[in-house]
Amino acid sequence: MTKAKLGWVALLPGQDGLIRINLPADAKQATFDLPARLQFGRELHPVLPFDIEAWRSRVGEYTDGDIKLVVTMNPDSGLAEPFPFYVDLDHDAVVPLTPIAADRLLSEQGEEITFTADGELRIAIEGAEATLRRAEVPVEEEVSFLVSGEATVVAGTLLRPAGEGPFPAAVLVHGSSFHQRDFYRMWAHALVRAGVAALIFDRQGHGASTGEVAETLQDRAAGVEAAMNFLKEHKAVSEVGLWGISNGMWTVPLVAARRPDVAFVAGVSAPGVTAAESEAHRRGTALRQGGVSAEAAGIAEKIWRLLAEVSQTGDASPSQVRKLEPLLKKLRADKTVKAYTPPGYAKTSPKLSPMPPSGSAAEVAKAHAGTPDPSVGYDPANSYREISCPVLLQYGTDDPNLPAAESEKRIRDALTDGGNENFTITSYPNAGHLLERVPSEVDGMTHEEASYGLHGLRFASGAVSEFISWFEARKPS
Repeated sequence: MTKAKLGWVALLPGQDGLIRINLPADAKQATFDLPARLQFGRELHPVLPFDIEAWRSRVGEYTDGDIKLVVTMNPDSGLAEPFPFYVDLDHDAVVPLTPIAADRLLSEQGEEITFTADGELRIAIEGAEATLRRAEVPVEEEVSFLVSGEATVVAGTLLRPAGEGPFPAAVLVHGSSFHQRDFYRMWAHALVRAGVAALIFDRQGHGASTGEVAETLQDRAAGVEAAMNFLKEHKAVSEVGLWGISNGMWTVPLVAARRPDVAFVAGVSAPGVTAAESEAHRRGTALRQGGVSAEAAGIAEKIWRLLAEVSQTGDASPSQVRKLEPLLKKLRADKTVKAYTPPGYAKTSPKLSPMPPSGSAAEVAKAHAGTPDPSVGYDPANSYREISCPVLLQYGTDDPNLPAAESEKRIRDALTDGGNENFTITSYPNAGHLLERVPSEVDGMTHEEASYGLHGLRFASGAVSEFISWFEARKPS
């Protein structure tokens, strides 16, 4: 490849991991001071651009009988640049990788990984080395299906346990910013371990799927129902349930409430509030983590709630503009706001920025007007009251993206009100939006930014094993 180098990377001594020095793509030269622990001649490697298409053939599970690694990637731009990573479910670890050659990568925890010409994976650290080969399980099948009433063809991969089945199966439903199938392998492979087939797919308009991008809640629900309908006709499938994460857990209860054939509902970080309230929480938390005062972050949350009202109706009323004016003025006068540096993803995905946009109150309101989006005000608690199948929900108590405690309570109350007592809801202390232990060792970025790049990610103790155990307990005796 002829693209510019993206920076330099070096392994640190022992188990200390990796240091990466990022440079602008057009940088001609740069000077920098190395940490004291690098002053012994460690080799700096140029970082190569991540070749997504070449990586696709390497995605999958590898094992030597003892070690089991799920090699995969985030191919989407937005919250983070595309990058490869591996998942070690036995040790609750998700580890980003940095390419330094076509067949060679360095892991964030200090390992050197090489892919051989015959498809083996060699992983080495401080003289110890293991050779892993493609695992026979999961059994993978490339599939496609049509979205009802559209010419949209959705492309996916069905991962199955060994044997002919039939198996219970789950449709894995996307969060808001990771649109393609391979990111969700960290949960799909765990499902297969529990004896459940898992369908991962590229959302409409992304990856290998055709059609318009599924922007609305109803569009996303149509894709999920098409996936369900496909699985119900598959000879290796006995029943179909739904699993989702984050924003996907607005889609899941919507579909489950109107389809009695949903066998189970499971999810991570399921909102129990409207999208408007959840987004106000996420943005306010991101501002506080970025050094903005609690008072100013609270003002920003009020602004985002007002703008959500505009988005919901599609129209900015004079009274809404009048409410916005003093709030924007007070926010912009705050010293901590003036010193605030937006996260990197705010440049690539400005709609997700924690800080309200610049411009007059009328201009800001107008930018959020247009086609009405009623899904902004959709309350998932109403759907949970209609769900009668078994439910598993997992939360992190320190989730920066949604009010976890309030969501848990509202969903628990809704299920109980609807007469469904067959649910398990678990919260993991000191865990975030991906059920990751809140990192203390990642410097130079907020918890939110670290989680988007999967930096230092270790799942909360018990989160993976309890997920697998819940599904194993549902197997026929």
